[in-house]
Amino acid sequence: MPLSASRILRGAVRWASEPSHVWLFVFLPALVSFLEALQRRGESFATLGHVEVLLDNAKLAIPAGEKFAVLDTGHRNASAVASVEYDDAPHVLFTDAGVQRFYKWEKGSGSLTVGRSLFMEKRVAKHLLSNFMKGVLVTTSAETPDLTFLYENGTVRSVSLQSVAEEHSLEPGPIGGIVFGPKKNLFFSFENDGRGRVFRIKKIRLQQMLRAGAEIAVDVVVEVGASLRGLATDGEYLAAASAESLFAVDLDTKKVSRICDAGPFEKPGFTTVAMDKSGLIWAAHGSGVDIAGPIGAEARPSDAEDQEDPPASTSPYVLVGRALTGIPITGVACAQSGYLYLTTATQLLRLKVM
Repeated sequence: MPLSASRILRGAVRWASEPSHVWLFVFLPALVSFLEALQRRGESFATLGHVEVLLDNAKLAIPAGEKFAVLDTGHRNASAVASVEYDDAPHVLFTDAGVQRFYKWEKGSGSLTVGRSLFMEKRVAKHLLSNFMKGVLVTTSAETPDLTFLYENGTVRSVSLQSVAEEHSLEPGPIGGIVFGPKKNLFFSFENDGRGRVFRIKKIRLQQMLRAGAEIAVDVVVEVGASLRGLATDGEYLAAASAESLFAVDLDTKKVSRICDAGPFEKPGFTTVAMDKSGLIWAAHGSGVDIAGPIGAEARPSDAEDQEDPPASTSPYVLVGRALTGIPITGVACAQSGYLYLTTATQLLRLKVM
């Protein structure tokens, strides 16, 4: 005969009222608090740098003064980073061109070299992508306009974009920026293209190229007007970084707007760029990261409430903050977990951004 809810409740009350069971109500909360403290202590990392908030912005949830956690150090030439799903779990992958190797960083284990199937080829990697399909890493060469697709099962497939460069009257050279859009279309630029053209390979065409060796078919999405070093997108806007300036491109209208220029302390200028799921743009440079947020989400300068409103901007984005390290940033990636991961030449850094 099924027990009624009232009988179950009465039984639970009688059990809890037994003197021999009272200690559980004292011990268990203390145990939970101890384990939480132990976990926090286990995640204690050295820190560096700080965040400067220039404008209050609804998208920017980082408090002023927040520091970077140094997750890993001792590398020779870390040059690219990506947040990925690997072995059915989220991890951070990054490259060290100095030893031609991929590394995987995970909570509690630190950095580990990834298995033989994902070892780098004998060349320096410039970019690292991971959101084309699960279990596939995409790298570009620092010397040639090639894409290399590395599969978990050990398959390596390369696609040369040299024919695209020649078709558009460009000398041999590396990819300047590369990113997959939400529809898995591939956007890329050439580093030596002074016109700053952004090309696109549609997902279906890319799959045909990899599976059946189909000819490369690209279209020009937009012309920014400056040689590009990095691309990022949230599906609505495309962020494009040259050494001197950061741009936003409306993917519907193809309108190009300059967000900001690199300051003198940011030499050698912008190096790469990322966008998070809230729409913030993170532009890496020689001293850290500039943060741009969408117009309409900003307020008055955070440290001067009585100042006049800032002048209207023709850009859909405005500079809202800086995350300064004092060290050149070589790679930047936004994770779905709300963290920003960055590489310097020797370190892997993390910043909580959501």
